[in-house]
Amino acid sequence: MCGIEMRWYRTITSVITLLTACIAVQAIKNCPSNITINSKGYFEAYLKILENGSTSGIFPRLLTVNVSRVCCGGEQNISIRFVNETTRTSVRTLLYLERETREGKPFDNTTLDFYFPAYTTTSEATEVYKEFHFIEIVKSPGPAFIMLIDELQEAPDPSVVLIECWPIFVLLLVMAWVVGIIGWFLDRSKNEQFPENFYRGSWVGFWWAVVTMTTVGYGDKAPKSFAARVITILWMITGTIVTSLFTANVTTVLTTKNVAALQNVLGQKVGVLNSKQFFQREINEGASFIEYYDQETMYTAFDNRKISRILAPNYLDHLYFATKEHLANNFVIARVVKHPFSVGLGLVDDKKQFGEEMMEFLRCWERQIINNFEEDGLDYSVIDPSLYHTAENARSLLNQKSILNLIYGLLVLLFIFLVTGSLWEFWKRSNARAEKMTSMEPVEIEMTKRASPTLSFDGKA
Repeated sequence: MCGIEMRWYRTITSVITLLTACIAVQAIKNCPSNITINSKGYFEAYLKILENGSTSGIFPRLLTVNVSRVCCGGEQNISIRFVNETTRTSVRTLLYLERETREGKPFDNTTLDFYFPAYTTTSEATEVYKEFHFIEIVKSPGPAFIMLIDELQEAPDPSVVLIECWPIFVLLLVMAWVVGIIGWFLDRSKNEQFPENFYRGSWVGFWWAVVTMTTVGYGDKAPKSFAARVITILWMITGTIVTSLFTANVTTVLTTKNVAALQNVLGQKVGVLNSKQFFQREINEGASFIEYYDQETMYTAFDNRKISRILAPNYLDHLYFATKEHLANNFVIARVVKHPFSVGLGLVDDKKQFGEEMMEFLRCWERQIINNFEEDGLDYSVIDPSLYHTAENARSLLNQKSILNLIYGLLVLLFIFLVTGSLWEFWKRSNARAEKMTSMEPVEIEMTKRASPTLSFDGKA
């Protein structure tokens, strides 16, 4: 019995759904014939309007494919036209200005005008665009601060890092000297390895303490008395801990300077593309947002170091375009900001003047944009995971240039040592031979001269 009732319920539900769809199709037969999208400069991978009026990028397909067929039953052709908006006024301001020019004029239900790009978060959609209808194109999980990969080589100088860690380094040396003196004092009377003289003994004790602390353990100095051995046990444990603290402190300074410096945008100049007001309000972290009006100008300023970062609206899209080689390979993500928002169109016309047909068309268009994205949108599964090199795991902890300079300097010093040492050895041998010649008898000198013609008569080389 319950099975029969369930079948009847499903049948009635299907009929109601079908009737609703038919009514909806009939209700939006009178679709607008012309839609104009006034677009400010945007990232060309999304939208680029050419001089002949044609377009490229992923957004035109999302906005145009199957709209007439699905929303208007194929009975009416909708012309969707993209126009370059060259003014430097924000989209939100343009919407208000254009709305004012249309006040008191009759509404033309055959034409709709939009401005792109409009930004909004889910929470503010009803507030910022309360008087304007917002058509969502895509949702972004959050923007990303992009940096030049060359900056990864500009790590902290090793000498600067060590200078910042000098207190704990000095602590190590002072502790070693104190423990060395105590060890010498306790063991001097029973251990011939520790001299009785205070100055020599304290130096030998310091040497023993450093060798013990670093766990090198040469064995040339070893305590023999019970008290000195107790001190040695305590010093081995304490010295190991303090040495580990020094190593940890150096590592902390390196990573802090390294990662924090790259991820921090406080006071830095960040380039944004026709979106300064929105991002300055939403994710401003003390950065100075510099607004650009076309992609080429912004990238040129980025390459010339006029700005230190650019803000990509969607970090997943950035990785996708990088995988597809639509982006230069000299970019790297410095930091991802998990702050979801939507990018879309702002409708100029007052929706209060719309009839049910127009509102249903807008709802249908929004649904079709979602369908188009599901069918022809970006396939994030193709993203190459190896490209997700954020600054925190891509940058070297030390300045490679400084390390190379140190290596070159040490090699030069090593060469000087080798040359000097070779000359020194040659001089010593020559001097020893000359001294030997002066102590020889005349007969021995004559025999040596015959064996070594390079020697002079007076025995000097």
